Amino acid sequence: GQAVNRSKSFHGLAKIVMVVLGLSALLYNVVVSNTSFGNIHMDKISSSTSITTDSTQNQLSERRKLEEGYGQDGSDEGEEDAPIRILHTVTALRDINTGARGTKRGEDRLTDVFIPILKHAVESMVCPPYNYEVDVFLILGWKLVPERRKLIEDALPEGVGLQVWDDAIPLGYDKPDQDSKIKGVTRGLARQHRFVIKDKLDYYDLFTVFEDDMGVNGGHVHHFLEMTEELKRLKEEAPDIVPEGEPVSEQKQRYYGGLTKQQLSAMIPGFIRVEVLLDQDKWPSQKQLDPIPIDFEFDTEDGVTEHRNFDPVPCCHVPENLGKMPPSPKPDEIMIWETAIKGTVVRQMPKGGTGLLDWVMLQPGKKDNGSQYWMGGYWAGRDRAWGNEPRPGSGDPKLIAQQGGWMLTREQLIEIHNNHCDHGFFPPFESRDHGGDYNQDGLTLNNVEFWSGGYSIFSGTRAGCNMQ
Repeated sequence: GQAVNRSKSFHGLAKIVMVVLGLSALLYNVVVSNTSFGNIHMDKISSSTSITTDSTQNQLSERRKLEEGYGQDGSDEGEEDAPIRILHTVTALRDINTGARGTKRGEDRLTDVFIPILKHAVESMVCPPYNYEVDVFLILGWKLVPERRKLIEDALPEGVGLQVWDDAIPLGYDKPDQDSKIKGVTRGLARQHRFVIKDKLDYYDLFTVFEDDMGVNGGHVHHFLEMTEELKRLKEEAPDIVPEGEPVSEQKQRYYGGLTKQQLSAMIPGFIRVEVLLDQDKWPSQKQLDPIPIDFEFDTEDGVTEHRNFDPVPCCHVPENLGKMPPSPKPDEIMIWETAIKGTVVRQMPKGGTGLLDWVMLQPGKKDNGSQYWMGGYWAGRDRAWGNEPRPGSGDPKLIAQQGGWMLTREQLIEIHNNHCDHGFFPPFESRDHGGDYNQDGLTLNNVEFWSGGYSIFSGTRAGCNMQ
């Protein structure tokens, strides 16, 4: 590709300095279209099981100080508060809908869904009050022609870097026991972001990875970072051992009390995916509810009882003409996706930090019951709400709350890869250490729900990382 030097660099696979784009016009034209990762540079991260040693971390810290305007002695010669750097990665299988899964055949998905959602996400991150520094990486299942690429470039705010890996569907044996020829394995497209994130880990503070129809905004990022910092404070204050231990049996699980540093290191903020019901006459919400009393009355600190509903503003109020989304859906028009009260537990967090967290909901996860990282919670079925029915497993596909993507900080990614994923979060995905869980470089069986939906991060099934 060709590159234009700018004071603000966007670090690519070959450390290419990328273009700065404008909303109304292309300021600089750069041709960087990677159809293959054959020449990918992995020199920033070791491909062994453990990544980022103290030595490389110190080198990285010094380099980042120089990039951010600090002197060799660490003195601040630039901005006092460097903006948080985000790499926003979006994966999309096709640009024209086929009619499958409720879509309209022939509909231009790129212009009607992909670009409006991407534009809204990035604008909400780079604009006040957040002012994050954002670059975009697109992983596409088709060949992006120049005129279609320009539509994307023109939609991005000024100062946002763009890099595209198109025609990115990996080749393999889709059904190894039947196929005699290799072909594109479409479910493996969701795997490709792991190569990108590993290559770019040194250059960003936060990584957001989502499917092309998932609405994410600066508020989500801010809230995630706020919760992450609070968990970090609690971990720093936590003891190494809790004397009373952590009972595993359902009837004896603690849903309050102290947590150890190890337990808190396995906790990260998560998301529950929601969708908006567009036509309740045709597609109504469920009528049969779980056998749990509904209570919308909340006691306030003033001693007054308040009626409260779910607030749809943070997740679901969007600008006009954002795909098919109504701009201001009401609480009863929001549907949670593939989870329910039956699949979650609640726990009261230990005192400490800033006091931001009290009672929290824990999503399904943690199959390594009894390990140093495992923690209990109160399940609604503990008092026989579902009779003698046992608590669902942590890998139940209807209850694991498929996120349609994830966001993690650099530090969280390193922690997860080194200490929580038995077989690693980053590639390579085939070695003796993987014990067969990553057959055919991760292409066999592992699908979009594994790579971006949450199974890889939150479950303990098939190479899951057991995060909570």
